[in-house]
Amino acid sequence: MSYDDEVAGVHDITMEALPGQLVAILGDAGSGKSSLVHLIPRFYDVTDGRILINGHDVRDLTLHSLRGNVGIVYYRIPSPSPLPSAITSATGSITRSPTT
Repeated sequence: MSYDDEVAGVHDITMEALPGQLVAILGDAGSGKSSLVHLIPRFYDVTDGRILINGHDVRDLTLHSLRGNVGIVYYRIPSPSPLPSAITSATGSITRSPTT
């Protein structure tokens, strides 16, 4: 997607979310998290590539059906963060702590 014809807002993204899977998009302010998420219910349309839900291109679904079945929850992490130190929202990276 792009905000104008010259500058791409989000590009080269590939991801898959399996049924029942919870997905979190983390990153610095201005990194494209909201723009990426807004592509799913078609608040923005893709300019190249496609968004599939259960194998169906979102552009082939009615907006009523699509938006009635997709939920977006925004959450601002307070400071100090209640999240485990293994999750660092500043860099957008998620690492697993070694299991013992």
